[in-house]
Amino acid sequence: MRLDANCLRKPSGYTEQTMAELTKSSHQSILAMMSRKRENRIGQIAIISRHAGIVSTMTIHSDTLNKLIIPISYTVLIAKLAATDTVSSSQLLAEMDVEANANPNGRVSLLQIGALLQRVLAMTGNDALGYQAGLETGLTSHGFVGYGLMSAADLKAALNFGNSYIQLRIPFLSMRHFEEGEEYVVELEPTVQMGLVHAMTIDLVMLGLWRLGQQLIGPDEPFTLCFDYPEPPYYARYQHRLPQVRFSQPAIQLRFSAALLRRSLQTADSTTAQLVEKQCEEEMIQLGLTDNFLDHVKAEMRTSAAECLDQSSLAQRLNLSPRTLNRRLHELGTSYRVLLTEQRMENAKRLLHDPRISIASVAEQTGYSNPVNFTRAFRRSIGIAPSTYRQQISS
Repeated sequence: MRLDANCLRKPSGYTEQTMAELTKSSHQSILAMMSRKRENRIGQIAIISRHAGIVSTMTIHSDTLNKLIIPISYTVLIAKLAATDTVSSSQLLAEMDVEANANPNGRVSLLQIGALLQRVLAMTGNDALGYQAGLETGLTSHGFVGYGLMSAADLKAALNFGNSYIQLRIPFLSMRHFEEGEEYVVELEPTVQMGLVHAMTIDLVMLGLWRLGQQLIGPDEPFTLCFDYPEPPYYARYQHRLPQVRFSQPAIQLRFSAALLRRSLQTADSTTAQLVEKQCEEEMIQLGLTDNFLDHVKAEMRTSAAECLDQSSLAQRLNLSPRTLNRRLHELGTSYRVLLTEQRMENAKRLLHDPRISIASVAEQTGYSNPVNFTRAFRRSIGIAPSTYRQQISS
């Protein structure tokens, strides 16, 4: 089936040039739209993120775009909601080897999801699909990951669980969460560029995340959704069904009262939580996502750098036992001590850029009670003394 630009419905605010882009339905055009990244010679894509003035880089293998990771049930739901009197769900799923009655345990790739969303825009003009699908999702829509969230002891444990296994459901986003004053913030960042379907994808994920929060802690608790793009024309139609929303924000965030973190969940079940975690770990291994676990650990250590987490506390943040954390790091060829030293050295180098901070203060802020031990560790890791490093970067 080939798309004809003359018979396509144009979403509000879309130019003729944009519609011309939408008519390109090959996998090559989807890849160009979703992953305009510079690949290096070993087939990896460098993803650069900036938080609080600190630039951090993570790497995503380019074959992740073709890997069958995302539950097929998501595509079926999207096609069902997007179908119209003139465009059936089967037409939307065409060329994807996906049927409406497909095996619910099947999976599709990130490229296939991108292709589906592009076809929805091109064939129906329904740019509000993200809102529709997000409002329809619930805890049980996400399989074992949903049950893991439900069985967590409290909201903080649920967030830690979600952070550990987010790649099983939305591999195109990274997540971090942190306190900011009296609010708690869940922040998402795309790990691939999504082009024309960015807003639709983020709409879907963020409304789905808000719905999960409602189901976990109650429908009456206030939430705030922050989007990194301007208010879309279709927002007014859904405003009465949504929480407080802010557009054109510097980051994609869900915000709520930090006091809710330790609220016990009515559905908490420690036995179920352990069984689900084991199942999710097995899925991560089967899907070849275990290398991403290291990114999660490092992200949590960066987020909690000021607290100097010990191994037990770090494991708790990741919703793992210390033994499981140690085993998984060992399987990846590293250890907590190695990662801690790396994190401390990164923090130290950042602090050394400020000449007003003494070497002794840098040592203290990076977890060393003795400046001599700090200098020894810095020299062993970086190859030069902290004072020499400061002189080199200032010259």
